[in-house]
Amino acid sequence: MHERLYRIFSSEAFLNCERTGNEAPLYIQPYEVQREDEVSSMIRDLHARLRTSGIQVIHLDMFRLALEILRDSGRLDRILEKEAELGPAKMLQLLQGRLDVKRELIPRMEALMAEAGTRLTFLSGFGHLYPFLRTHTILE
Repeated sequence: MHERLYRIFSSEAFLNCERTGNEAPLYIQPYEVQREDEVSSMIRDLHARLRTSGIQVIHLDMFRLALEILRDSGRLDRILEKEAELGPAKMLQLLQGRLDVKRELIPRMEALMAEAGTRLTFLSGFGHLYPFLRTHTILE
């Protein structure tokens, strides 16, 4: 899988948005949750190999990014304090009220990508945020 993904991501057609109607090319690689460690390692390897090839690439772990935003805003500690007394449904509501995807998460992603001058962005960590954050919300 590693070599196949490298060929796709390093191709000029992919990087130049050819054959996509000038829309951002998206590549979604599904995998079994049991392979999380293997896939994380593969992302690190691909990231390093693409950078070595001269392709500006960034890896954004959505779980870590969400935690960073909550920590920076001072909300994370309060959420963790309430976790024990709230059930899953109320915790989900609390998170959705404290971390607005369109006002906070996406602008932070855009800023990080612009700062790095990327041509390619790896997104991971969605499984840790489910059902709070779903992949299609970011891709839209």
